[in-house]
Amino acid sequence: MDQEELIADASTSRSDRTRLRIMRVAERLFGAQGMNGPSMRQIAIEAEQSNASVIQYHFVDKDNLIREIMLARVIQMEPIRAKMLASAEARGQLNELPTLLRILCMPHIALRDEDGRFPYGEFILEFMLRYRGPAASSHPFDATPEKV
Repeated sequence: MDQEELIADASTSRSDRTRLRIMRVAERLFGAQGMNGPSMRQIAIEAEQSNASVIQYHFVDKDNLIREIMLARVIQMEPIRAKMLASAEARGQLNELPTLLRILCMPHIALRDEDGRFPYGEFILEFMLRYRGPAASSHPFDATPEKV
């Protein structure tokens, strides 16, 4: 079940539906506007939440919201990758670079929104290329190498 189905599912708790809605909106806005573009208030409003503190309540801060988005998507993609790996192993293709790249990349491409766009792809590219959060999420090229 994807995030949209969980949000619509009546058996999903209200709190979980709110968290998922916030994560979906934040993922889209971070991807479109950059990691420092949308305010937490803008995310809350677009997630149809009237309480300005809703993100702090559910995620504590922006960095934890970002980690939760990534974790949710990894959890969503890993079963797909596991099937792809098993299939590649059965065909004896685990040592082929094109096969391994497909296994790495194709689950990202499967994560489309209702308009056919790739909000997680945009989100993760913004994170990898531009975001400079706490040291734990810094980019490897933040420290200038002596020799390039």
